[in-house]
Amino acid sequence: MRWPTVFTMPVLLATAACQMAAAQVRLGLQDAVRLALDRNAHLSAGQELIGAAQGLRQQAGLKPNPRLYLQQENARLWQSPGLVYWRDTDTFAYAGYTVERGGKREKRVEYAAANTARVEADQTLLRRHVAARVAAAYWAAAGAVRIVDLLNEERQNLLQVVRYTEARVKEGAAAGADLLRIQLESQRVDALLAVAQQDVDRSRLELYREIGVGPPPSVEFSDQLEALRDVAAPDTGDVVERRPEVTLARRGIAQAEAQVKLQLANAKPDPDYIFGYKRTAGFDSIVAGVQMNLPVRNRNQGNIAAAEAELRAARENARAVEMQVAIELQSALRDYELKRKLVSGDLPRMVQRARDSARIAQFAFREGGVDVLRLLDAERIRIETQLMYTRSLTDFQQSTVALQVAAGVNP
Repeated sequence: MRWPTVFTMPVLLATAACQMAAAQVRLGLQDAVRLALDRNAHLSAGQELIGAAQGLRQQAGLKPNPRLYLQQENARLWQSPGLVYWRDTDTFAYAGYTVERGGKREKRVEYAAANTARVEADQTLLRRHVAARVAAAYWAAAGAVRIVDLLNEERQNLLQVVRYTEARVKEGAAAGADLLRIQLESQRVDALLAVAQQDVDRSRLELYREIGVGPPPSVEFSDQLEALRDVAAPDTGDVVERRPEVTLARRGIAQAEAQVKLQLANAKPDPDYIFGYKRTAGFDSIVAGVQMNLPVRNRNQGNIAAAEAELRAARENARAVEMQVAIELQSALRDYELKRKLVSGDLPRMVQRARDSARIAQFAFREGGVDVLRLLDAERIRIETQLMYTRSLTDFQQSTVALQVAAGVNP
């Protein structure tokens, strides 16, 4: 049975609409950040590094294994008189055990625990960096989409003017030069639109690259650029205490201190005790002894010096990080305040005046009150003002993210 076209076309259109709706993803800023924190491969690798550090911590707490020695001497299969095994051979069976001095095991555990804490702090910092990059990429992509929408709107306006002018030229009421100017302006906007569409594709791919998943065919950004979020000026001291960079640097100091203690403990020699059984010429006896290295030349002085140098470097690094965090906070706060003043001050009013001017010019052009040059000039000012406002909003949202990151707050 063949369905009439009148029935099949609506069904096909509805199916295509459903497929397009299913392919499009609605994405908010927090959705993007959560997706990145859940699916980013670098974060998954960081979790495995934490597991590796925990395994090293477990290994550091294990005591040395005892050693078993089995030894046979004076056995022979030649010469005369013949060998009487249990009388003429020497048999040894004894065990050895190393006693660690200087609290080496405790120092190893302390160093491994400090290393685990440092790896965990590094993972926290990585999560913050991923969230910050995703948030910045989100606003860049949202701003690129808004620019495409504005240029599409301008393109439609110019197409209407082109059609209107073409009709007037056919009627002899307008000059062909006016039509040519409008067509050139329309082509200029088409070129800008093509570049803007490339920016949308690039920024969308960049966003999903930072998230760490494959991009969908189409994305709708649900968070609005015009939503001006307030970020209170934080206290510098509080920020220094909660920034993950500072935490990581301080845990680096703790790890370096544990390394110095471990190397000092390693300088003490560990005695090996042996105890066991010996049978010689048919007589049973006991074997006991002790052996250890004499710290005459090697007293671990090189490793101790290296560990102390690393400790000094870790302290200087922490001091530099704390100063950098304070300066970064002041810079981010200043940038945020300037960009907020820009997008909440005269710029919105400029956009509205440019729209009003373009609307008046369009009405006057249709009534014959202004020429085509004035119309195109008003349209160009309107679109350029709106593009400047959109880019300023994008910069403001990104400055908000930067200030949140500088303040130690998740974006």
